[in-house]
Amino acid sequence: MSVLARKLWRDLGRLRWQVLSIAFVVAAGVAILVSAVGTFRSLERARAGFYATAHFPRPRP
Repeated sequence: MSVLARKLWRDLGRLRWQVLSIAFVVAAGVAILVSAVGTFRSLERARAGFYATAHFPRPRP
């Protein structure tokens, strides 16, 4: 293991709470993005289904 690799692991050990909190914030951001995209797609499908059953014209993009 090189000197720089040992220093990296030592620094990460010292900063473990900062590293964990950054990882948590990134994970929360990814979860919010995935949730928002899923909600948007679900709303699009619901709208398309409603317009099809109610015989409305397709909305313009």
